[in-house]
Amino acid sequence: MNPELLPADDSPSTAGPGERHAAHSAANSPDAARANSLGRTDLPIEGMTCASCAIRIEQRLGKQRGVVSASVNFATRVATVRYDPAKTGAAALARAVEEIGYKAIVPSARAHHATGAGGDH
Repeated sequence: MNPELLPADDSPSTAGPGERHAAHSAANSPDAARANSLGRTDLPIEGMTCASCAIRIEQRLGKQRGVVSASVNFATRVATVRYDPAKTGAAALARAVEEIGYKAIVPSARAHHATGAGGDH
């Protein structure tokens, strides 16, 4: 086969058997399993007036037990949090935001399922 005629994504693998096994093992590692078991919530936030507010909320959420990552978008006024559901949940995260003077709206499970995760509204 002429290598110049192959598309870049169909090029033959140069990985040896050990390298292919290592890549397969990484996909099945405990870290990959943990990532699949994480919860995610998008909390609309009220009361932010500047980017510093968003940073303050992000830092507060990031310090909560079980939180893996927290990101607050000032423009959309939404906090996106990935967390261990065995350690925390959306209601507890909303309380943490409210303790520092902002309002976090916990989406109801029914509304979440009615619109679909990440679906258009």
